Amino acid sequence: MFPFDTAALPQLTTRKALIAVDLQNDFVGLDGEATLPVREPEGFVARVVALSEAFRAVGDVVWVQSRFDEPRPEPGPEESPAGDPEAFLSDEAFDCVRADSSGAEMAPMVQAAVRPRDAVLTKTHYSAFQETALLRVLRAHMVMEVFLCGSLTNVGVYATAIDAACHGMAITLVEDCCGYRSNGRRARAVKSLVELTGCDVASSKEVLLLIRPKQPVLPSKQNEDKPPTSIDLVKSMKGLSIVSDSPRDGADKSKSTSKTTLKSSSLASSPTGSSNPSAAAAHGNGADDGGDDDDDDDDDDDDDDDDDDDDDGDGDDDNDNDDDRCRASPKDTTTSVKLDARQRTPTPLASTPSTVSSTATTATKDDDCPPLCEGDTHVILNALPSSLEHDIFSRLRNEVDWQPMSHQGSPVPRLVAVQGTISTDGSVPVYRHPADESPALLPFSKTVLAVKDQVEHHVGHPVNHVLIQLYRDGNDYISEHSDKTLDIVPGSFIANVSLGAQRTMVLRTKRRAPGESRQVQRATLPHNSLCRMGLRTNMKWLHAIRQDRRADRDKTPDELAFDGARISLTFRRIGTFLDPERGLIWGQGARGKTRADARPVINGQGPEAVAMLRAFGAENHGSVVDWDALYGDGFDQLHIHAAPRLFASADDTVINMQLSLMLAELGVSHAKGTMAATTTAINDPPVKFIDNDAARTEVTGHEAIMLYLDSFYGGGQTSPRNELALRYTHFQRATRLLHLSRSPPNQDAAAPPKPLSSELDAWNTILERAPSRPFLAGAAPSLPDFALWPVLHAVVERCGGGDVVLGRLEGLRRYYDAVAARESVRGILERR
Repeated sequence: MFPFDTAALPQLTTRKALIAVDLQNDFVGLDGEATLPVREPEGFVARVVALSEAFRAVGDVVWVQSRFDEPRPEPGPEESPAGDPEAFLSDEAFDCVRADSSGAEMAPMVQAAVRPRDAVLTKTHYSAFQETALLRVLRAHMVMEVFLCGSLTNVGVYATAIDAACHGMAITLVEDCCGYRSNGRRARAVKSLVELTGCDVASSKEVLLLIRPKQPVLPSKQNEDKPPTSIDLVKSMKGLSIVSDSPRDGADKSKSTSKTTLKSSSLASSPTGSSNPSAAAAHGNGADDGGDDDDDDDDDDDDDDDDDDDDDGDGDDDNDNDDDRCRASPKDTTTSVKLDARQRTPTPLASTPSTVSSTATTATKDDDCPPLCEGDTHVILNALPSSLEHDIFSRLRNEVDWQPMSHQGSPVPRLVAVQGTISTDGSVPVYRHPADESPALLPFSKTVLAVKDQVEHHVGHPVNHVLIQLYRDGNDYISEHSDKTLDIVPGSFIANVSLGAQRTMVLRTKRRAPGESRQVQRATLPHNSLCRMGLRTNMKWLHAIRQDRRADRDKTPDELAFDGARISLTFRRIGTFLDPERGLIWGQGARGKTRADARPVINGQGPEAVAMLRAFGAENHGSVVDWDALYGDGFDQLHIHAAPRLFASADDTVINMQLSLMLAELGVSHAKGTMAATTTAINDPPVKFIDNDAARTEVTGHEAIMLYLDSFYGGGQTSPRNELALRYTHFQRATRLLHLSRSPPNQDAAAPPKPLSSELDAWNTILERAPSRPFLAGAAPSLPDFALWPVLHAVVERCGGGDVVLGRLEGLRRYYDAVAARESVRGILERR
């Protein structure tokens, strides 16, 4: 291809846009006027208005309103219960944002903030992009970066962000300008968006710092138009060397040529972000020794800002220069590292917070790889010899025993397998990370063992553990994280071999102080490449393989190879060991450091699991990790199962107490959630229990949940028939009492209604017939006790106390006091 000066290319300046979603009276109107009031976080509407005033200096402001037209599919990262009021565009029963209603109008504070050049759009879907002119408006204004805010984070803001990512926008959620009704839903929505879109999350203050116009940097008059001297030329030539790119083995020497290249060390990214201006000029980015092109670079960077947080897998077309450019913005310093197996000459890499040079980087030998991140990380092409690489993808896909793996109770979006070195005594290396339970370690298979030998050659030390992952297509991904070093031997490398379809690894520095830029680098991982990551990079940078939702027509042949599937083999040197037969753990990351001091493993969600997960979280977020302080004492935790989860009723305290009492007495630790209030019948409150078995069994309805818990946790399946009959009979009667307790009260509020009093008399007779039995079906509380006592307690509270309700009912009074004295009941009452 003919040479050309990249500095002569036209500079295309892109813009930013603030998109405010659903700031209407039905959501943020005055108290008593809002159909679906959103009040958290406090003052968020005022912050949106203030941000819009500042934003117009650097970009566009778009106000988007909702209007109900016809039922639409629900948005969000989780399924909403039937009748959820937040699904306001999905049910005709909700009188929200109706056409021509005052609730559909902008809130007065927002209406006053709209300026003539702002765009005001109306949508009938949850997303601001669906069936609106928003995309055309943004494209017409050259907007490639959007800042999102609005009334409901998990509804309109979420749906809009997902579509913005599909259109290649860079996204920032303005967190304190995004409203919510449920903090749990907000947190899950934000987490889902970060994982799916790679969006940034910032406060309005941080955004104001990011968009603040920079002062131009004027060139020094002293150097203006100064012709280069011979000394200048000598200085610019310093560091150049003659390097041959002939193959290491000396083969095909006739095709090798000698080329003059810059030493890679002269342009390598430094942790401090410094760069060599003359080296950058020599690389062809148009910089010179006499001036600083920061402003030009910033404009140029904004042009490609959308690529910083877009889905991975940029095109790899040799004729597409945009794909080979380095990108940076006021919020990020980004370096794109494109590795093409067809190229042979390594091109150095430069990256600073203010200027980033355009690079296309390749490598064929370990010492030719330009360093990434902290300088200890390289991508090595053609990592496996051709004799081993031939047909290796299909061999591994058929040879490996693929298994699903779960994290926090949900399956991870890829299949996995674990292999390693098994000692003569049966002990195996163990690598722990935030997964509920990893597959069992199997011995290295024949093909993996051959790959292991090559990896050890590249990293210079033995490895004894490999996590093998199958990304079935572009939809499979791994979220941004750093590897956990609890069990990794210090000073070793983490080696990742990529086989199959080409994917892009995104590396980003961990979050720093507000206003500080975060560097981003991208490394293309083609078939038969090895990413050798040092532990210093792992400490300071996060890495991810993001979803690639582009259409096949937009992908390169390398990205479509192997039907889009990729096999990743991550080799590590592990210093912690497990005896699977005896259940013992010891070594670097355990409490017992030697085989003689081995201790039993711990499973489940106890204090040890909580402490280990906190340590993992600290390592994932901290850019300076004190390993001894964080992990030095060690952990004996092995598997972390996700806890069962109870979604309690939003408005039925009696049913909630029944379920809480039963779970507490049966010793079932669980996570808590809340179902939204609905308009369903009062005898059918929305409650749900999700178990932590492999199928994540769901049970809906309080009676069904109690019967399920009794069967699988309360010994109902193994109880004698007579005891089981008594248990179910009393449970049925307790359910009847619950319905009677909800009957309209008498005029005399100080006494129970007559039908309820008669039922209480019957219960008193039952209890007096068996005075030696403290509980309804035996010596310990069981299913009917968990159903009966909360109803009694509600009646006592509502009708004037125990003396009024139970004064003459000795058997019932004795029973009520006995259950009330239990520790589980006291704990529940204290938390109310």
